[in-house]
Amino acid sequence: MVRCEICGRDGAYFICAKCGSSVCSQCYDSELGLCKSCSNISVKKHPLLFGDTLLLGVFLIMLGMFVIATASLISSEGGGIIIVPPFFIGTLKGTSVLTAIVLIISLIILFLMFLPWILEMNRSFRKSDISDQENVILSGQEYIITLRIPDCREENVEVEAFNGRLTIRAYRNNRLIFERSYNLPHGSNASGIRYRCENGFLVVRVTLDRKGF
Repeated sequence: MVRCEICGRDGAYFICAKCGSSVCSQCYDSELGLCKSCSNISVKKHPLLFGDTLLLGVFLIMLGMFVIATASLISSEGGGIIIVPPFFIGTLKGTSVLTAIVLIISLIILFLMFLPWILEMNRSFRKSDISDQENVILSGQEYIITLRIPDCREENVEVEAFNGRLTIRAYRNNRLIFERSYNLPHGSNASGIRYRCENGFLVVRVTLDRKGF
């Protein structure tokens, strides 16, 4: 049984892409492919553009003051000012000012109405994707493969070994959504296969029987 090098739990089927440590699913960041320790270091080394929300707020306030000052200079001769971020400024007079304002407000409202739907569709699309991220570990007499398959269920998984090759298939609604084959280590046969789904990952453990031993 492989133990996590961070918390000591059993089931360390994930390998950090940076330090090479074997960790469990609780100590593994699937988005970055790193263990918890390396993930924290990576986040610190890549801060946000402004570093802090306060600095971002100050920047936006200064930008707003600049736009207002520019608009005041342009409108000194009369008329209305229409500002379309970031820096497109136009001068309108008469009823065209009211028409432009109504049009801009309508577009903003329309965008806000559809924004939740767009975000939800994007989130659902990401969840339905099967990541190419995988880990393969050879630990003693065990060949361990970890695959990221969202909404994975053991009853929808099929694993078979034949002629030195291991084939993994996953189904959803009776349709094949994933299939991948692996070559077992040279001179080995699969004497036992176990698999389970855990936190959106499929963990396959193959017990190897070395030929000639």
